[in-house]
Amino acid sequence: MKQQFLAIISLFVLTGICRAQDSLHIPSPKTSKEKDQFFTPAKNSREYYVEKESKLNTAGWVLLGGGMAMGIAGTILYVNANHADNWNELGNEWGGVFLMIAGSAMVITSVPIFIRSGYYKRKAMDISANLKFEPYQSGLAMKSYPAIGLRISL
Repeated sequence: MKQQFLAIISLFVLTGICRAQDSLHIPSPKTSKEKDQFFTPAKNSREYYVEKESKLNTAGWVLLGGGMAMGIAGTILYVNANHADNWNELGNEWGGVFLMIAGSAMVITSVPIFIRSGYYKRKAMDISANLKFEPYQSGLAMKSYPAIGLRISL
């Protein structure tokens, strides 16, 4: 009876998983707002690097915040388990240590992600066109005229 029950439950779980993997159904955008959702910028364009920077920046903040929360929760759990007189709460001590280690790893992982995010931000700014006022001398007076510049560092 137990095996039949487990077989039926596993069939329901597998059916749900298989139905979620409908890769042939590709939605087609109907409005301009929906078209923007499916827009992927060209590689090595300003929009491409801005999008990458935004996603990496969000990932960095999520890792930093989650890691700090896990580290603080692990510290609290570890300190409370150390001050307990009951030997049954020894598992909480190791759980606290695990949370501190995992939180520290997440915080350390967020640092290179922030660095890479800044790299992509600088790269997007380098590629973009900018408007400058170039000086020139007209007689005794210095005047300036607008000039459009494009800086691409290779």
